[in-house]
Amino acid sequence: MSYPLPDDEGSRLDTLRRLHIYGTESEKEFDQVTDAAQTALGTQYSAVNLIYEDRQWSKATCGINLDEAPREDSFCARAMASGDTLVVEDLATDERFADNPFVTEPPNLRFYAGVPLTVEESDLGTLCVFDDEPRSFTQADRKLLEDLAGLASELLEARLQTYRVQYLNAALEQVDEPVSIIEGDPGDLDEMEVTWVNLAYAMSAPDGHGNPVGKAPWLFAKLEEVSELEDVSDNAPEVGLDADPKAKSSERARIRSALQEKRPIRGETSRKRLIGSGANVERPADADEESSEGEPYVVSWLLAPIRNEDGQVTHWMTVHRDITGQKIREEKLEHRATRDSLTGLFNRPTIEDRLQGAIDSEDRTGALLYLDLDGFKQVNDTYGHGAGDQLLNRVARVLEGAVRKQDLVGRIGGDEFVIWLSPPTSREAAGQVGRRIVETCSEPVTIQGSELVVGASVGIEADLEAYETADAALKAADAAMYRSKKSSGSAVTYA
Repeated sequence: MSYPLPDDEGSRLDTLRRLHIYGTESEKEFDQVTDAAQTALGTQYSAVNLIYEDRQWSKATCGINLDEAPREDSFCARAMASGDTLVVEDLATDERFADNPFVTEPPNLRFYAGVPLTVEESDLGTLCVFDDEPRSFTQADRKLLEDLAGLASELLEARLQTYRVQYLNAALEQVDEPVSIIEGDPGDLDEMEVTWVNLAYAMSAPDGHGNPVGKAPWLFAKLEEVSELEDVSDNAPEVGLDADPKAKSSERARIRSALQEKRPIRGETSRKRLIGSGANVERPADADEESSEGEPYVVSWLLAPIRNEDGQVTHWMTVHRDITGQKIREEKLEHRATRDSLTGLFNRPTIEDRLQGAIDSEDRTGALLYLDLDGFKQVNDTYGHGAGDQLLNRVARVLEGAVRKQDLVGRIGGDEFVIWLSPPTSREAAGQVGRRIVETCSEPVTIQGSELVVGASVGIEADLEAYETADAALKAADAAMYRSKKSSGSAVTYA
């Protein structure tokens, strides 16, 4: 494999020689950069590689033992010569690297991303992350790797100037994501405290008023608050990791386990930007001091150990990112894909998918109700589709109010609705729900100044054992509904 040469190859090599770094022992500063890159980006390996005249030499590695490699086999040589970030999501399908020995032989690499390390306007090598599996690499990942490469470049620059800078402080201040450094005994969360934060962290105010240094990390503090709030009323502010107490307990145990085992962990936390008053309150810079209301937001976070040259964990690092916008977009897309646009109920594909899951499960003791409105066409013909749409929404709210939270209500189309009563639901209980719906739907409603009266015919299938597909079960409940309609209307019939 050939490699391109930078235009400033001569001056670049001269800068490398003046660094007096080749062959030196590992140094904590560079090791922490590779540790941070590997843990923050979730790759198997990372390295700080410097490119000499005929070889690549690794100053620091994480997850893999590397010393030297021929320059002609170096991915970093190509990244460095390009002067820009190089990302190859699948090395085996890239003609530039498919026959590289690092791809065809152990460690059989498949993914690579490298950012040039620049000192005195010359690129000397790269900070890179790589993996033995293909993977995607987002713009946020790229930005974080470039920021960490800026840190490594500053370390090299500091060495060239014969003094060491405060490497973590100087570089991570440039990272957009809030970062904190924590120290203390993971076995006693009360003893752990923040020792440093970057500017982005301070501006995000996750710890409330004042300087967070010397205080308990917000993530650990919230763990303790969650424990205290699990059994209090619904009026308590939502400050935990999840609204479900079981999920809270599970997340807390997961974090404690990671701390004890000294391994990185990722998670998401639902929080509020403003939850009252006091010293440990999340408050935007322009918030009203007297306000007690705040918008919820979602934070994606990483908690990772920082190790010294002996491999001992000396500190912990947190990186968090506000992903509220991403979550809102995901929820909107999911809503569009799974919900009926008129009523907001689940749509037919979602109903069929959930029902099929119930049929495929071991517990089939639920019940399926199929409902069709009686007289709905006359409403549309007499009062118009606007009135009909309002009526359908009224019926949708009636159906939602007639079932439990764990049950499923959907609109199949037109004036037809489906309810899945989750296990356990007896035949008698399903009949009671059906009759209650028929009774409620038969009550007059006022729409656009007119009193409208419709009915509802309901078919029930309370025995799913006989069915292998959702479509078959729906057809059986549908047939029972039509028997109700033909008999007298506004009735309930079992399949």
